[in-house]
Amino acid sequence: MKKLIIIIALLVTSLGFGNNTLSVKQLRVLYIKAIENSNLADELYDKLQYENSNALIVGYKGAIEAIIAKHAWNPYNKIKYLNKSQVTLAKAIAAAPSDAELRFLRYTIQFYIPEYLGYSNDLDKDKKVILKYASSAVKEVREVIVQFFTENKLCTDKELKVMKG
Repeated sequence: MKKLIIIIALLVTSLGFGNNTLSVKQLRVLYIKAIENSNLADELYDKLQYENSNALIVGYKGAIEAIIAKHAWNPYNKIKYLNKSQVTLAKAIAAAPSDAELRFLRYTIQFYIPEYLGYSNDLDKDKKVILKYASSAVKEVREVIVQFFTENKLCTDKELKVMKG
């Protein structure tokens, strides 16, 4: 039953990207590439339409806003996009509070932002949700979550086992 729900979600979840359709799986790959490619981040931001989209698409829009903040050289634009990112991610998480992927997106963004900027308020809360629901995430997402928490030594062995399912 779980597999069927995931397959249906992947089939139904697609978004407009220019004249093409971009699947969530493709968006995940492009998101990772955009972390180091400001042009791709800008292109994704401009073309990703999330009005009336599901929470995951809204969450990726927020995560892309954070990437744009990373690439911006102007401190005003960095803060502007970082603020937008946090608002957009909060909106997505409010729509799907137990989605481990959304929580992981916000967690990783807040993890890399210097704590003194005051954007790290949700780390503990997000980690708890990630621990609880990571085992039900899509396999590729779950593997990335486990890898991140392992490499950064953010979980005990017991917690990692729970996440792996």
